[in-house]
Amino acid sequence: MAWATSTHRFSNGVIYRMLDKLLVLDGERLSYRALDVEQIGSVYEAIMGYEVEIAHGRSIAVRPKDVVEDVDKLLAAKPADRAKLLKDADCELTGKALKELKEAKTAEDIAAAIGRRVSPRTPNLLAAGSLFLQPGEERRRSGSHYTPRKLTQPIVEKTLEPVLKNLGEHPTPEQFSH
Repeated sequence: MAWATSTHRFSNGVIYRMLDKLLVLDGERLSYRALDVEQIGSVYEAIMGYEVEIAHGRSIAVRPKDVVEDVDKLLAAKPADRAKLLKDADCELTGKALKELKEAKTAEDIAAAIGRRVSPRTPNLLAAGSLFLQPGEERRRSGSHYTPRKLTQPIVEKTLEPVLKNLGEHPTPEQFSH
């Protein structure tokens, strides 16, 4: 069996590994039951600006925005154009690093040239076909944000107070469904 999106199919093995990464951290099984709604909201806030993508070539994330760049594509580009491709990801190299980028002959040379600008998200090159999280535009475009309980709770209480009063002292589940 395979899972599918509108553009990609994922094997059960891929889905299993993704779920495993959500359940195990540093060899310890995570318990989401122990998380408060605020902690879950914080996790949601952190990941909702990312999209899952598949690496076409060997890739690495670059700082400051942790954008994943295809290193094989950089390697195939003209040496003089490589810096511009990285600059499009807000990763600007100068001096010795820029010279090394232009002279790079292998993917490993490019990763070494990027050096300190390599994101800790990808300390090593991702293999072609790897899944990764890429910062996306959807969150900014949609204006989506997690709203903390301390802001929503008073609004919900104030809004529902008259409704609950009209339902009487001991409302039934059926009253809520109408």
